[in-house]
Amino acid sequence: MVREKLGKSASKLIISLGRDSRLSGPDLLAAASEGISLLGSTVYNFEIASTPAMFMSTINPDLSCDGAIMLTASHLPFNRNGLKFFTKNGGLNKGDITEILNLAENNNFPVGTEKGNIKDYDFISVYSEGLVKKIREGVNHTENFEQPLKGLKIIVDAGNGAGGFYAEKVLKPLGADTEGSQFLDPDGTFPIIFLILKMKKPWNLSVEQLLIIKQTLGLFLIRM
Repeated sequence: MVREKLGKSASKLIISLGRDSRLSGPDLLAAASEGISLLGSTVYNFEIASTPAMFMSTINPDLSCDGAIMLTASHLPFNRNGLKFFTKNGGLNKGDITEILNLAENNNFPVGTEKGNIKDYDFISVYSEGLVKKIREGVNHTENFEQPLKGLKIIVDAGNGAGGFYAEKVLKPLGADTEGSQFLDPDGTFPIIFLILKMKKPWNLSVEQLLIIKQTLGLFLIRM
């Protein structure tokens, strides 16, 4: 589909792939990378990434990916997963998705004469540096251009998803105090979300679990 829209052969296409922290992410990313490379296209494997970062890979001048795929199910439970597709024009529309589903159902994917390369790429660092640059230029602080957020306390709770990098790679370089930020490490079981859902029956929680919830939400809980 991208070939037809861009008028490029599969061997000339560059596709970026990223994922969130869901447990099924690594296997799905590996399968998607292999499948796309068999068409002859070049694949950039970003591993953990954010959805906005994947779109930005299509307009980043150093990459200019022809397409990007984010493996995520957004707000859905940890045992779900899906794919979000992007080109430099934005997300795909309903007609595009229907076409992809038809191609998948018919298994109508011509194998290339030569397998494309799969390259690991730390794009989240590139993306973070771009955000820092834009914020510095946008704020244009007359006294502290490099750290316009100095003196501000900003807490990040990434919920063990893919967004923990904002604390270390974006906010800290801008001077923000992020001490107290939590659940920054990607964990596809999303343990804190699981605990919060279990609050409907708090008598099933251990003392340790209740303390974690209290610390996270600032709640005072009494175990009956």
